[in-house]
Amino acid sequence: QLVAGTRSLFTEMSSPAKASTCARDVAAALYGRELGEQQDCDELMHRLSLLLQEGLSEVPGRPFQALQQGFRRLFVGATCEARLKAAPGTNGGEEGFSPIHPESEDAGRKQFLSIPVQQGNRTVTQALEDFTSWSSTGGTDIKWTQECFRTVPPFLCFASRQVSAFEWEEALNLTRFIAPSSPSMQRRRFERSRMLHIQTDLRDWLQRLGVAYDFLAKANDNCNGSLAARAKAHSDLIAQGEEDLKPIVEKVAELERSVGDGFDEQSLEEFVRGVVDAATLRRVLHGDLGVDSVKKLADLLFDGGVSTETLHRLVKEGALTQAVADGIASKLKARWDEQHAHMYDLHAIIVYQGLGQVGHYIAFIRQADGRYLCFDDEQVSEHADAAAVRADVAERGSEAYPASVRMVVYCRRGCCEPLELGACQAPAASNGATTNGLKHPSSAEGPAADEAKRRRTT
Repeated sequence: QLVAGTRSLFTEMSSPAKASTCARDVAAALYGRELGEQQDCDELMHRLSLLLQEGLSEVPGRPFQALQQGFRRLFVGATCEARLKAAPGTNGGEEGFSPIHPESEDAGRKQFLSIPVQQGNRTVTQALEDFTSWSSTGGTDIKWTQECFRTVPPFLCFASRQVSAFEWEEALNLTRFIAPSSPSMQRRRFERSRMLHIQTDLRDWLQRLGVAYDFLAKANDNCNGSLAARAKAHSDLIAQGEEDLKPIVEKVAELERSVGDGFDEQSLEEFVRGVVDAATLRRVLHGDLGVDSVKKLADLLFDGGVSTETLHRLVKEGALTQAVADGIASKLKARWDEQHAHMYDLHAIIVYQGLGQVGHYIAFIRQADGRYLCFDDEQVSEHADAAAVRADVAERGSEAYPASVRMVVYCRRGCCEPLELGACQAPAASNGATTNGLKHPSSAEGPAADEAKRRRTT
């Protein structure tokens, strides 16, 4: 029904006599008998993709091939899956850290349409972190898996299927998720994921113990204290668990500092070599500024790709010559450009106002001048900037009728072509499954395969 309806719609739209097509015509084709029932925007996107990939491919003469190719070029991304059979040793080196990568080009491509915003993600960047971080499988053979980008589409979509209050960034830096990293950085990222997993499991366990203790304490009161020994043992177990959690939290913080922004950095001495002499390094950079890393130097002297007032002040005070300051600024600018090579700008925000099937969608579309057009059914209004959009969303929502962001779309800065990355690093086995909603031609079928195709939030 979906294929037939949309095929008829496209044929009608291609007629020279057709002046325009209203939204209801499109909705009737996409939803058919379900017209009037509420569907989430992520599901609509997947329906349209399925139609274009499979339904319209059967039309004789392939009249919609350009449409299929255009949709794929703009919205379809791909990842490959890295795997670990066991966690490496804990000595901090790269020994034992040997991810398995797909052995062929076809097996290594897993398509996706949108990146899920999971419950607990506070920003879009956190959703991106979750999507590309190492995850425990709970299996006996493959213990950990990680999604690595192969193709990043020019329009990158993030979808949430719950009432949430995550923050959306006006610009998204994908460079650290795309640029190759050293074995040492890969190992640190894995260790961070592993320790975060342990931390989450311990906190969940403690939360459940706390709930059980509350019930046990009430039961003890009703039993005239006959369960006091059991309640105390439970309380002691919670206290011990909280003590066990402390070093885990400290280790996570240590790894967060070690990973930093996710880029491999030179030492400060190597970075300024040839620009700053040893005496100036000790007296000004280490002494006056108190910096011991390139990141700290950049944070102090270079903000948003521009030299800060601190650098100009050091020249005025005679701590640095203009030539040295210019040399530092040049190196920091090159570093900035390298670490911001793949930027995406906010393009659209889709908000759902209501609960369940009772509600409707509002779309905010960013224009070239930075303003946003708001489409609320037949009403169209304008907002000056992203702050005005945030204020509008906040004002619309209430406890009984909440308004929450369900999809955020970003557009690749300066280019409307897919970002094609190199092949995964090392040969190994892969089953070529799918990620988040799109089927690879060689993927497996059945309930297990269907479950793997789309990561969903609840």
